[in-house]
Amino acid sequence: MLGNGPAPIARERNLGEPWSFTEDEYVMLALNTEHDFKDRWKLRHRFNFKNYKQTISAIHGSSADPATGNVGRAFFAQNTDGDDFQHNFYNALELTGKFATGFVKHNILLGGDYYRTDYRATMAGFGSNPDFYDNSNLYNPVHRPAPPTILPSDVTYSNSTLPWFGLYAQDQAELPFHIHLLAGLRYDNADMYSSSSGEFGSGRSPDTHSERVSPRGGLVWQPIPEFSVYGSYTENFGMPGNFGLDGQPLPAQTADQWEVGAKTELFDGRFTATLAYYDLTKRNSPIAGYLAYTRALGEAESRGIEFDVSGELAPGWSVIGAYSYMSFAKTIADETDPAVVGKRLNNAPKHNGSLWTTYQFQQGDLRGLKFGVGMQAVSQREIGFYETAQAPGYAIMNLMTSKDWKVGQAKVTAQLNIDNLLDKTYNASIYSYGPTYYGNPRTFMGAIKIEY
Repeated sequence: MLGNGPAPIARERNLGEPWSFTEDEYVMLALNTEHDFKDRWKLRHRFNFKNYKQTISAIHGSSADPATGNVGRAFFAQNTDGDDFQHNFYNALELTGKFATGFVKHNILLGGDYYRTDYRATMAGFGSNPDFYDNSNLYNPVHRPAPPTILPSDVTYSNSTLPWFGLYAQDQAELPFHIHLLAGLRYDNADMYSSSSGEFGSGRSPDTHSERVSPRGGLVWQPIPEFSVYGSYTENFGMPGNFGLDGQPLPAQTADQWEVGAKTELFDGRFTATLAYYDLTKRNSPIAGYLAYTRALGEAESRGIEFDVSGELAPGWSVIGAYSYMSFAKTIADETDPAVVGKRLNNAPKHNGSLWTTYQFQQGDLRGLKFGVGMQAVSQREIGFYETAQAPGYAIMNLMTSKDWKVGQAKVTAQLNIDNLLDKTYNASIYSYGPTYYGNPRTFMGAIKIEY
């Protein structure tokens, strides 16, 4: 970052090093079962397991001196001994049923779930080792031939366990005069156990316990088959899975959202459009600090309108578009840093939209051949939470083509996507602690899918 915006350096220039890398490794397993008791009652069970490991060895730059272009850099490493892990277990059991009470038709959902994360991380880079820090220059980068040597005293070891269970109930009721009512409750109970050791000390963090009952409700009125209006209110609870500068777990996240809108379906459902207004308030959202640090943002509110359209305008010709106008997105309370109160939220553009249209030939020798063109546009966004730096907006164009074939009993689809067709240079990724990253240049991606 330079001054009040991203540094105007060539997209090809890299202030990091050839040896820098980030590697993500996933192992996932899922099992879903379902049992029908009768036509109107059903029992479902879902189980998921994921093992995630992230390995990092990289050096990062921060804000630059506008006069000289000098930029400080800091080294960071994770999974320093190769034994890090994050085991996620998820179990859910749900019972659904349909019945009537008088003139009211009910569709109920009763369920419970259990989620558990066991986490181990070894990190180095935010200690006192002077070899972890150096200086480079935006216009004449200075490079290091190899990463610094990590000593045992540089490593911080962290372990945490998060058991979290929930119970929920919901009823979707259909009333006379085409009125649909939804009401539900969810109870969450989460704990956090963590310990750490390293340069900043060793010990076990105080165990944290969070529980909350979150209601949700909605009302839909469909006066005619082609048009409906709705309103909803939802509260959410998020697990306390982050740590602050002091190594203590951050408080659990909570949120509530109001939404009202209207939806239309035309041409036997082949064309739909939705217009909605929302007001969302979040509390204790974790925001990234430098490198691995996070803190909880007190209270943030965003509100605006969203408009979506999708449908088939003619046989083979489809369109899908979305537009969001976020008129308000600001921090409204924060005891940790009052200076951010009243400031627009990081990476929250006022305008955000996309439009895609595709055409697929329906007959003849070209049957199954599809072409598409799309555009994505984003307005200016704040870098950080102080309204002192902004990333400019951008618009990019994408193309795609695909072809279907029948090969015996199988369906084969070959597809080619061209993203950022005009090879535009733009800032795509923006982080709350300062850095921004260019979006991908013109990119070609091909895929072949076989369906039996």
